[in-house]
Amino acid sequence: MGLPCGRRGRRLCVRLGPSPALGPEPRRPPPRTACHKEPTISVVDPPAEPQTPRWVPGSLAGVLRRLRQLPRPLLAGMLAVVLVAGLVVAHEVAAAGEVRRGVRVGAVELSGLTRAAATDRLRAAAVALQASPLVLQAGDATLRLPRSRAGVELDV
Repeated sequence: MGLPCGRRGRRLCVRLGPSPALGPEPRRPPPRTACHKEPTISVVDPPAEPQTPRWVPGSLAGVLRRLRQLPRPLLAGMLAVVLVAGLVVAHEVAAAGEVRRGVRVGAVELSGLTRAAATDRLRAAAVALQASPLVLQAGDATLRLPRSRAGVELDV
């Protein structure tokens, strides 16, 4: 644009003159005219928020919007916690109804057995244990007593 000036209707041109900000006179660039182009005004819109898909319900869309504002390391940590929790739950569901690995009762190994199989194995081991006498010691004295007579029974 520009303002008309002079007889021939030229546009107003600004000549850049001496300025203390440009430094001493010998270092200054040669003066130039600043009206080669018409000035332009640019309008910059703020970045648009990402659109949420239509299938996402409104409450979930709000949560997703808040999650985008969190720092990435925090999001990565939260994702790791959720994944580990999911793996633990998946393991629990897969091993439902089974005795966990490494479970022993005395010398009887119960790992990976179902509840019924573990009970059967413990009852078989209990029969042999129930048949052995109970040994009581007090100082130098020792007394061997059958478990049935002592009133001791194994609860399996």
